[in-house]
Amino acid sequence: MISLIKKKRDGQELDSKDIAELVERICDPRTPTFQMSAMLMAIYLKGMTLNETTLLAKAMADSGDQIDLSKLPGPTFDKHSTGGVGDKTTLIIVPLLASVGIQILKLSGKALAHTGGTLDKLQSFTGINLHPNISTLVNQVNDIGCAIAGQSASLVPADEIMYRLRDQTGTVSSIPLIASSIMSKKIAAGADHLLLDVKVGSGANITKYSDNQELAKTMVSIGNNLGITTEAILTNMAMPLGRAIGNSLEVKEALEVLGNGGSKNLRAYCLDCCCIALELCGLKNRSDNQRNLEANLSNGKAIEIFRKMIELQGGSTKLFHQNLTNSDSPHQTTIYAKQDGYICKMNARAFGEVSSLCSQKPDGNSIDLNAGIYLHKTVGDYVQTNQPICTIYSFTPENLSTGLAEIKKAIKINDSLPSENKLILERIN
Repeated sequence: MISLIKKKRDGQELDSKDIAELVERICDPRTPTFQMSAMLMAIYLKGMTLNETTLLAKAMADSGDQIDLSKLPGPTFDKHSTGGVGDKTTLIIVPLLASVGIQILKLSGKALAHTGGTLDKLQSFTGINLHPNISTLVNQVNDIGCAIAGQSASLVPADEIMYRLRDQTGTVSSIPLIASSIMSKKIAAGADHLLLDVKVGSGANITKYSDNQELAKTMVSIGNNLGITTEAILTNMAMPLGRAIGNSLEVKEALEVLGNGGSKNLRAYCLDCCCIALELCGLKNRSDNQRNLEANLSNGKAIEIFRKMIELQGGSTKLFHQNLTNSDSPHQTTIYAKQDGYICKMNARAFGEVSSLCSQKPDGNSIDLNAGIYLHKTVGDYVQTNQPICTIYSFTPENLSTGLAEIKKAIKINDSLPSENKLILERIN
C-alpha cells in the first residue's frame, strides 16, 4: 500500500495492477485506516486520469456481487440522479419506461444532506419491502418490467468503505472518486443502458457548473468505455422540481403525473428523460416514443405498473387515493404573498433544508414522512397580494417556526416575468 501512496503522491499514473491491489487492500480489514486515508488524499490532490478512474470503477464493481440481467426479454436500463430538491422523477420514469417494454431494476439510496432520497419516499407506502433478494427483484422485473429497491450490501463493498473514509477525510468532492463511486454501482447493477441526471444550481450537491460538466463527461466516458451505452444530462436545480418537496408529498405528486395530471413542467421533464432513455435503448423515433409514452399516461398503463410494483413489494396502496395537499403532519402554516408580481426565485437549497428540518422527530433517529412543503405557486407564476405561495408541514412547532423564517427569505417576487427556466440545460454523450 505504501508504494501505491508514494506513486500517487508523486503524480504518477496507477496501472491496472496497481488499481486492483488498491481495491483489494481497501477491502482487507487488516489495512490500516491511516494508509487508506493517505491514499484518498493523494488522489484528491493529484487527481486521476480517465483510464485510472475507469479502472477504479471496474475494480470496485468487481469487489462484490454483480447482477445478471441478461435473461430479461427487453432492453435493460438504469438511471442515476446526483440529488435534487423535489426530485421524484424515478417514481415516474421507471414505471413509464416499463410500460413501453424497457426492463429496469433500479437500486436507490436514502436522503443525502438537503436532497431527498428515493428510498425515503417509497417508505411512505406502509409495509413496503425495499430489500428483497436480488433473484426476487430480477423475477419481478421479468414479470412487470420494473423494481426499485435499496442497495444490497453484497454489491460494491469497496464503495461503502471508501465513502465512509471520504466523508471523514475531506475528500468527498474529488471528481474521480465521485465518478468511480457512482459508476461502480451502476456497473454492478447490470443494465446495458444508463442515463445520468447531473443536477446544477443552488439545490445541487455540487453547485459549480464546470465541475458538474467534468463529472458528467467522466461518468459518460467510464460507462461507454465499459460497454454501457451512457448519456448524461445537466439539469437545472436552481428551483425545486415540481410542486411537492418531502417524502409522501412527492409520492402523491408522482402519482398525479402517472395518473395523467400533475405539474406540467414535471410531466414534460419526465417525458423528455424517457425519450432520451428510449434513444439510448435504440428506439430513435422521438415522435413515436412521445406518443406511446403519453398514451400510457392517459390509458392508465403506467400507473397500474407502479401499483403492481408497490403491491409485489408488500406496500399498501392507500396513497394512490389521497389528495396531494392533504398531510398528516401535526403542524402546518401557509406563506401568503405580500405584493402582486411574478415569482422570480425560489432557492432550492433552502427549500430542501427546511423540508429536511421539518421532517425531523425529537428522537433524532426517525423522520416524519408526511412533512415537507407544497408550492401553490412556483417560479414564473403570477401571484396577487394575500394569495398562498406555499404551505409548510412539520412534525414540531419549533422546526416549523425556524423553517418559516428561512422560506420567507428564499422567495423573491418581482414586477417583471423572469426568463424561462429550462430544466434540461445540456446533453453529454
